[in-house]
Amino acid sequence: MTGIPYQEIKKDIFNLIDDEVDLSKEPFSKLRKDMADELGIKKVGLA
Repeated sequence: MTGIPYQEIKKDIFNLIDDEVDLSKEPFSKLRKDMADELGIKKVGLA
């Protein structure tokens, strides 16, 4: 993880989630929501 800022990782995961229009149709939406929750990202698109 050296050389990669934590905020950059959060942003990348956030963008990955944010790009999906309907996460309920995505097989990994639960996993990605859990990852976002773990990183403290509140806006996930499933709310």
